[in-house]
Amino acid sequence: MRALHSSPHLTTTNVIAMQNESVSTVLTCVKDLLDEKSAEYLEEPAYIIPIDDLLAQIHIKSLRAQQAAYNERVVDELKDVIAYSAIAITRMMDEHGVKL
Repeated sequence: MRALHSSPHLTTTNVIAMQNESVSTVLTCVKDLLDEKSAEYLEEPAYIIPIDDLLAQIHIKSLRAQQAAYNERVVDELKDVIAYSAIAITRMMDEHGVKL
């Protein structure tokens, strides 16, 4: 069974209206996830491993999202993709002087 079921009630108009609030809600949720996970470790493993390994983990999480059997699992995997991506961007800024 394919997980990505579309809603017949979404139109272009209400998707555009939701964007700003929805994106902010997602980013807040991911920040909370990062804070929660960071509290579980003495040092966050994602800050220790090489950046290339972190990018591989992002790829794995993306593949898991594609293969998920349920929409809730897709969302869980995508939240991890965003979290790992934020860590990777932060590390690129800190370790390589990359600017946003």
